[in-house]
Amino acid sequence: MPNGEDDAENLPSIEEQLEQQLQAIRGEETPDSLLKLARELQTILKCRAEAGPKD
Repeated sequence: MPNGEDDAENLPSIEEQLEQQLQAIRGEETPDSLLKLARELQTILKCRAEAGPKD
């Protein structure tokens, strides 16, 4: 299952990118930017659910 392992390893970098984007939109919290953030969070949670536990 190398693909699953690659996805799991990529999650922290995705989270780091999301944190950077969150900091970038803090000054301009428009509904559109918040919806975009919510969609990205849903994507991360979906990827984690598909990857399963790291144990």
